[in-house]
Amino acid sequence: MGSSLHILAKKCDSVENLLKEHLKVLKEYETFYSRLISEKNRLPNEAKNTFAIIQSTVAFHFSSVIEREIEKGMVKKLPVHMLFNIWLGLVHYYLLNKDFFSDSNESVIKRYGSELLSTYLNLIKNERKVYE
Repeated sequence: MGSSLHILAKKCDSVENLLKEHLKVLKEYETFYSRLISEKNRLPNEAKNTFAIIQSTVAFHFSSVIEREIEKGMVKKLPVHMLFNIWLGLVHYYLLNKDFFSDSNESVIKRYGSELLSTYLNLIKNERKVYE
């Protein structure tokens, strides 16, 4: 999963494209990833380390892309770690509460991915640049 994100992130030129790719990878590994985040605190240290590596990979690519967009004025000047955690919080909420949002056999990312992305982008985009 981490290597898939690394490869995909290299070709992303915007936060929107990076997050689309992130959702694509999460959809592919949705069952595994949902279980990983729900049981993280009960897992052995090796599994916790794997989770930390996955999150670090995503955070690294996210920060490099979003910092460029902040500098261009496309994204609000907010702490990068907060922007990252807001994204993960939104996605994790839907994954952890899948039973509220989709049928048991349906991918919550497939069903709500585009809404999650557009809502997040609307929250972080610098309105001044959006309307210019």
